Order: sequence, then structure tokens, then C-alpha cells
Amino acid sequence: VTMRPVNRRLLVELFEEEEESPLFILPEDFQEKSHRSYKVLATARDCSMDLKVGEVVIAHTSDPETITFEGKEHLLLLENHVVCVVD
Repeated sequence: VTMRPVNRRLLVELFEEEEESPLFILPEDFQEKSHRSYKVLATARDCSMDLKVGEVVIAHTSDPETITFEGKEHLLLLENHVVCVVD
């Protein structure tokens, strides 16, 4: 089954960034991130940003919708919630 997002949504997955070793060790609950990186898996036909599959975008951590279909979780992000595209 292939999922195709609609209504200016992007089907994305979390993009794991390479992290440098920190100079200080902080407790997990103190290391709060307000934005995350996402890899684009598919785009709705009406998206105006001309994003390509495989591109990485950054959006607020609370923005993606999580839906479960056939036992698998999928993330959907509204196109206008993207704050930048990583080149």
C-alpha cells in the first residue's frame, strides 16, 4: 500500500541528524528541542513548495500529525508549517 498525502500535506519521517559530542552532559529532560528535521517521503499534488522526495525540511516538533494505518505510524506535516529546507 502506498500513501499519497493530500491537502498540501507532506508525508515525512524523522531525519536523524549527526550530533557532535557535547562539551557538557545534560539530563535528558533538560535537552528540549523546539524544532526537528524531517525527510520528505511524499508530497500532495497541490503543494506549492516544489519539494522533492528525499529532501530534508525543518518544522516545529509539535506540528506533524501521527496517524496509524495497518499497524504502522506515519507522520503528516502541513506544507505551511515548514520553517526551512536544508540544502
